[in-house]
Amino acid sequence: MKELLYLQSRYPGSILTNTFEISDDGQHIGCATLPYLPLSCQLDGSSEVFNPKDPQLIQKLISDALYDIEFLWKNMQMRKVMNVLGPESLCFMKEKEAFFLSDWSKLFETGSDDLSRSVAPTTTTSLKGKKLTSQEIVGEIKAVASAMLKLNKIELKELEGLGQMKDVGPKLYDSAIKSALQECFSNSSKMQALIERMLSSDPQSLPNLEELRIKDVGYQAPVKIVAEESKQIKEPGTQFSSQPKIKEVKQAPGKRVQAALPQRNIITTSKLIFKAKQAHLPKLSNVR
Repeated sequence: MKELLYLQSRYPGSILTNTFEISDDGQHIGCATLPYLPLSCQLDGSSEVFNPKDPQLIQKLISDALYDIEFLWKNMQMRKVMNVLGPESLCFMKEKEAFFLSDWSKLFETGSDDLSRSVAPTTTTSLKGKKLTSQEIVGEIKAVASAMLKLNKIELKELEGLGQMKDVGPKLYDSAIKSALQECFSNSSKMQALIERMLSSDPQSLPNLEELRIKDVGYQAPVKIVAEESKQIKEPGTQFSSQPKIKEVKQAPGKRVQAALPQRNIITTSKLIFKAKQAHLPKLSNVR
C-alpha cells in the first residue's frame, strides 16, 4: 500500500482510482494501473521495454531510480535497496515516460529482526530532511550504473575481475569500462563519461547527486486521467479500454493467484492482495 501511495503521488493518474475493489470481507484489496513493464522482460529477452542505447531514456532511468532510492533511504529507513530489489524490479510506464522501483514487499519479507540487521540502517538516526551525498550511497549508484551495462548485454562482474589483477588491474578495469561504454553509447560521449564516473573505484570521483538527477522529474498533472475517470463515473454505460472492470479474486491459502483481466493493456501492480490481521501475506502475480 505504501508503494501504491508513493507511485500515485509521484505520477498522478498512474493508479486508476475508481478500479479499487475490496472483497472477502475486507481481506483482499486489488486495483489496476496504467500499463507498465518491468525491465526483467528486457533482461530475459522476452520483450523490449525501451531502447537501452537511448541516452535521454538512460538519463531518465538513472534519475528516477536514484529518486526512489533516496526516498526509501530517507523516509523508509531502507538500505541496500538495489541489492535487494535488483535491476529487474525497475519498471517503465510508457504513458508517463517514467521509471520506478517496484516490489517494495521484498524489502520487508525477511521480517523485522532480519530487516534491521540486513537492510535497515545500523543506527536509528533518521535521514529525513537531510541531503544525501554520493559517497553515502555509493553502492546504490554503482548498482544502477551496472544495470545500464546489463541492459546492453554487458556484465560488470566480468569487468571487475580484471580489476583484481595485480599491478595492472585498475588500468585494465578502467580501460574495459571505457571500451564497453563506447560500444553502448557511441552517440553520447556525455553519457559515457557520466556512467564511467558512476562506476569509478574512487568514491571521490563519483558525480554528485545533482548531476545524476533530472530536475522536476515526475509529478505530472493528471488532468486527462481525472477527466476520463469523471466521465466514466457520470456515464456508467461508457467503458474505456484503459479501464476494465476487475473481477473478484479467490485464493486458496498459501497459493499464488493469477487473475485474467479482460483488457490486455492493463496490469495490476505487483502483489496487490493483502490478508487482514495475519502474519503471512498471500501474493498476487503481475497480471498483464
